[in-house]
Amino acid sequence: MELLGKNIASFKKSKGDLFTNLQAYDILIQMLDSIEILHDKGYIHRDIKPTNFVIGIDERKVYMVDFGLAKKHLDDDGVPITPRSTTEFRGTLSYASLNAHNRQVIYINLYINYVCLFFLTQ
Repeated sequence: MELLGKNIASFKKSKGDLFTNLQAYDILIQMLDSIEILHDKGYIHRDIKPTNFVIGIDERKVYMVDFGLAKKHLDDDGVPITPRSTTEFRGTLSYASLNAHNRQVIYINLYINYVCLFFLTQ
């Protein structure tokens, strides 16, 4: 029994010309909401990309998946944890910022810009 549908990259591809701007906006809003909820809980995902969001079987709800690289970014008092001065790269190179490629400290990567472009370009 499958509990979730396709990832949003596969979903968009399967819809072809039937994928509307309204669907794209709805999915983007749900993605941003789920990222905000995760951040409010004190965690960052660190691997935001189209394949880490899936569509529910009813094709109405979007779910964030793959928390393998997630990291706590707030302590128990809600104070940001000091990032390390150097770190090895984490995530998917295709979606990484230039800072990540240059091995500069990235506290919160905003891959969502790429995801927005993914949806809004045909």
